[in-house]
Amino acid sequence: RRDLATRVASVERALRLAPAEARGPLAEAHAGLTAQLESGVAAYERLVVAAAGYLAEDARPEAAHPAAARLTEATDLLHGVASALAELRAVGTPLRAPTR
Repeated sequence: RRDLATRVASVERALRLAPAEARGPLAEAHAGLTAQLESGVAAYERLVVAAAGYLAEDARPEAAHPAAARLTEATDLLHGVASALAELRAVGTPLRAPTR
C-alpha cells in the first residue's frame, strides 16, 4: 500500500537525522514496517501472477471459439452460394453463334 511505503520512507529519513540514542527504536519500527511492506508486495505479486495465469488459460481455448466457428461456417456458406450463382449464370447464358 502506498501509505505504508510512505511511512517506511518517513522512518528511513528520520533514522538518518535521529540522534544515536533514538535510532534503536526507529530501526526496529523500520524493520517491522519494511517486513510488512515486503510481505504485501509479495502477496500482490502472487495475485498478479495468478491473474495472468487465469487470463492466459482463458485465452487459450481447447477448440475454436463458438463465434469464430459460426463466422467460418457463414463465410463458407456465402462462398458456396456465390459459386452456385456463378455456375447458374454460366448455364443460363445461351451460347452465341460466331459472327461473320
